[in-house]
Parts: sequence; structure tokens; C-alpha cells
Amino acid sequence: ATTEDTVMQIDYAMNRMYGLGLPLLYVMGNHDDNRYMGTGSECFKPADIAEYYGTFCTDSRVSCKSEDGMSYYVDFEKYKIRIFVLDSNRAVTYYGTTRWYHGWSDQTTSWFATQMTSVPEDYSVIVCTHESIIENQLYKNSAAVTDAIQTYTDRGGDYICTLYGHIHSDFSSEEPWLEISLSAQKCENSVLSETEEKYGATVPERVVGTASEDNWAVLIVDPDNRSIREIRFGAGDDRAWSY
Repeated sequence: ATTEDTVMQIDYAMNRMYGLGLPLLYVMGNHDDNRYMGTGSECFKPADIAEYYGTFCTDSRVSCKSEDGMSYYVDFEKYKIRIFVLDSNRAVTYYGTTRWYHGWSDQTTSWFATQMTSVPEDYSVIVCTHESIIENQLYKNSAAVTDAIQTYTDRGGDYICTLYGHIHSDFSSEEPWLEISLSAQKCENSVLSETEEKYGATVPERVVGTASEDNWAVLIVDPDNRSIREIRFGAGDDRAWSY
């Protein structure tokens, strides 16, 4: 796809989410930068991602400036929850061409570790990132991100969960803290790896022209009862967790 084709699709999708009138938080995924459909100069650079996606996001972001604003947090004062968005795609430029790699950059990791030391005592934390932090310890800086969260919880901080989606399946784990994967994606039937299947990940069947063509969810976080409910629309089932 050309840059123009991809930008048109981004604009279509983001405008509809923006039109809900709710704070919009964008988490970059590894399919968002045209790397699979474009070639060479058609692969988006960080500044392009910030322009094409970030302009739709809520103005209340507190951003890691060196990462073009794609790693940030937003406070929801009414519920005393701070949501971090961590960009798990590292952009590296070789001879003028941008290439992206899984993992958290040094800048994002350092910024996140610093911010976690100053979360207000009466706030809880959610981290949204494209990759699982715990399941991907071989990715760059995953151990450092893990350490920042562990340090926060060791001093009494309340960590609600990590939300991610890279594996295109429904999965959750509870150690050392709750991580939740959502299968919400375009209408296709993904195939689980042996490891994903072994540990209990599931993929709902998708059929064009039926309700299962859709797959999106609403997550309800209830701080009073320390619970999370997922209400699924289309393919898949509702789920629930305690934290």
C-alpha cells in the first residue's frame, strides 16, 4: 500500500473512535507503520506516527518528548487511575531508512522508570503496550520495564494490570501481576502457536457476514471491588478478573 492509502485508512478508523467523544489513547502496534505493506521510504517514521495517530489523542497526555509523544500517561482523577501507554516499537534508522524492532527504547524505559517513582500514593496504575511485558523478556528493555513495575509494587503501589494485543488472541496471566491480551483485530482467523495453545490462549472463530465479523470489547475497571470486566461485542466471550 502507498503512504496515501494507509493514511486514508488511519484517518477513517481514528475519526470514528474520536467521534465517540471520549478520551482517546493510542497504543502503537507493529502493523501500524506501513512496514508490511510499504517499502523503503513508505515505512512511517516516529514523527509520522505522531502526526497520523497522535493528533487524535487526548490533550491531557503527559508525554515522553524524545519519543514523539507515543509514550505517555493520562490521569483519570475521578477514579484515581493513571494509565501509561508505552511504545513497544523501537525505530532505528540505517542509511536513511527507518526499520522497526520489538522492545522498549532506552528513552521510553528511562522515562517510565522515573514516572513510576512519582505516581501519587492514592492512584493505581494500568499499562497499555502492544507487547506483553512478562512474556517477552528477551525483547530489548523488557527486564527494565519489569523492574520499574516491581519497584513500584514493592513500595506499596497498586498495579492493576497490563493490557496488550500483539498475539492476536485472548489470554491472561496473573504472575507476578495481571496481564490481559485482547484478540480484537480485523476479521481473520489467526493460528495459535504451540506455546500459546499450551498456556491456554484462545482465538474466536470469525465469519464474514455474521456477528463474529466484529471483534471489539469494553473493559470496565471497578476500583471499589478491585475487579475488571470485559464485555465483548462480536466474536469471543465476556471475561472477568480480580486484581
